[in-house]
Amino acid sequence: MAVDLEQSFHFYDYLGPVAVGLIFALTLIILSFFILNFCLVSRRDELTVFEKFGSKHNLRLGPHSLGSIKRKEEHERMIALMEQEAKDNKNQPIVMNQPAPAGEGTCPVAAEIPQVQVEAASTS
Repeated sequence: MAVDLEQSFHFYDYLGPVAVGLIFALTLIILSFFILNFCLVSRRDELTVFEKFGSKHNLRLGPHSLGSIKRKEEHERMIALMEQEAKDNKNQPIVMNQPAPAGEGTCPVAAEIPQVQVEAASTS
């Protein structure tokens, strides 16, 4: 009597590593989303990637409300725009008494910091 030790694999036998990989990835995503995003991120922290993604689709995916996410994103866009304008107008110093052009903000930004002469400073 002979014992057959030959193994024969079917298609579904090769799907085991794929299933394990998918289960691991799904577990990692669920843990990072629920535990890290809701439990360890406070309202004073920066916006997370999940929240930025959710705000585009009008979903709340973190501790920040949709209104605060939209305000923070608008604030970041305004800062980036002001930095770009300052970079473009680097050679043109901003005069503090000059009125702001129509349609722009009323708060001028000083492009240069005035230098103080050490001899002219008070010693008292």
